[in-house]
Amino acid sequence: MLEREDINRVRPGMSQAQVEQILGRPVLEHPFAEERWDYIYRYSGADREDEANKRLTIFFEQGQVAEIEDHWPEDD
Repeated sequence: MLEREDINRVRPGMSQAQVEQILGRPVLEHPFAEERWDYIYRYSGADREDEANKRLTIFFEQGQVAEIEDHWPEDD
């Protein structure tokens, strides 16, 4: 699972190799959208109170970070 301190290290302009070094390979790779990496975490416990959904999506342009969609809660 990703750590908040690692997510915060990712910045626009970084290469795909730099992002991979910090976060590892993405959980979800799109065969027709190579410039999009998704890191997803979903947990569902026995009761709904333990349910957690987290997502980090990184968009690349010409091999460099162009946009970051951060839906990874700060409290983890």
